[in-house]
Amino acid sequence: MGMFGKKKKEQNTSNPLLQEQALQRKNPAEKLIAKAPEAAREAAWAPPLQRHIKPDDGTEFVTIRVRILNGDSEHDFNAKFPSGPLQSYRICKIIATKESLPANAAHLFTLWIVAKDLELQLRPDVDIFSIMDQWNTLVLDYTHYPEAVDPSHPINRHWFVYRREASVTINHERHFTDDATVRLLYGEHPNGYIT
Repeated sequence: MGMFGKKKKEQNTSNPLLQEQALQRKNPAEKLIAKAPEAAREAAWAPPLQRHIKPDDGTEFVTIRVRILNGDSEHDFNAKFPSGPLQSYRICKIIATKESLPANAAHLFTLWIVAKDLELQLRPDVDIFSIMDQWNTLVLDYTHYPEAVDPSHPINRHWFVYRREASVTINHERHFTDDATVRLLYGEHPNGYIT
């Protein structure tokens, strides 16, 4: 019922443009997600490093998800480890084996923590949990976002990415011509790879 007891007339329009605009006003998040795949990934974000406790026997384990840029595509590497310190080199070694990298090319790649405005390369011997315990402080120190104080704020969202080691030169990379290495180098930086 509308004002003064009169039945409100349904506004049904045959103009598809007006109908589409009405739907967009109702679902602005879906509109943003449809525009950018990055926005969809951001909306579906879950922490890439998690501690778990099995309810039946109480044992702890850790899961990690690492993004691998592989040629023209990308995929996630998921692994499960027993509870305790988790060094970057262990994860890199497993990924290198899984991606069929030759033993002499494994040093070209390492684990990075990548966020919206901060990227950190992890040293091989660093415990990943020690870095993640300080993550919002690092974001606050290096990006100067005051919102980083809140651990649940979107500015603190991050991903683990397996990508090239920062100190390796392009001249050194040119010595590696096997398919697996070239595919990973190209996937990490398609415009910066020199054939």
